[in-house]
Amino acid sequence: MMRNIIFSILTLGLIILVSSCEKEKALYNGPDLAHFKETDGAFYIQDQDNQKFEILVGSTTVSSKERVVTLGVVEDGTTAVEGGVYTADLKVTIPAGEVFGKLIINGNYAEASPDGDLLKLEIVSVSDGEIADFKNTYDLLLYQFCPFNIDAFVGDAAHQDIWWFEDENYYAATLEKVDDTSVKVKNMFSNGNDIVIKFDDSDPANFVVTIDEQVGWYSSYYELDFYVKGNGTFSACAKTINYTVEHYNPNLGSYGAKSGIIIMQ
Repeated sequence: MMRNIIFSILTLGLIILVSSCEKEKALYNGPDLAHFKETDGAFYIQDQDNQKFEILVGSTTVSSKERVVTLGVVEDGTTAVEGGVYTADLKVTIPAGEVFGKLIINGNYAEASPDGDLLKLEIVSVSDGEIADFKNTYDLLLYQFCPFNIDAFVGDAAHQDIWWFEDENYYAATLEKVDDTSVKVKNMFSNGNDIVIKFDDSDPANFVVTIDEQVGWYSSYYELDFYVKGNGTFSACAKTINYTVEHYNPNLGSYGAKSGIIIMQ
């Protein structure tokens, strides 16, 4: 009995000792190093006032006085123009008693591109401390962003498609709403069939469309229906749909792929 009690006490003491050591290991006691909290991000600039993006710049220690971290633009690879797509004060203040300060990037919708521009930042200096050899650069992609609204893709449009021998065809098109995420293009391939296109805006950097398998047109030569299926992208800002579809018959095989663009009027 006594032996079990002594063993339990020793075990408890060992657990407390190990726990204490682990806590000591978790405490940082090194130099004051300036760094970014993250190393990249994406700023989706909408057509609204006060479009801002915050980047956290911090230190590995807490100080009783404020510190100023100066940032610079890495010219190699940067395509975003200061004073154009963005403005920013590249001096970041870390308040006393804090470990992070905020860099505010102001976005300009009119100058932004739907394809995105890259702003590469680096830490140049810190008023009280050193520059960390980790997380000392930051890549920010700035996009012109328009929220998706199905009603913007309803109505009259211009439709251009490119056939297999690079022949271009131009049509006047009409798009009708099916539901909140899809439309049907009336007589899309000039043969009487309406084609349903589905929109997906779940990834703000990559708006995509899907054309599920459906009858695309009728071949009087083969006296058979030919089906279409495919995918593509769309721009909520430009109100355009770019697609590629395969044409095929289950019995005859593929008739090849063709691409096209629909531009809302």
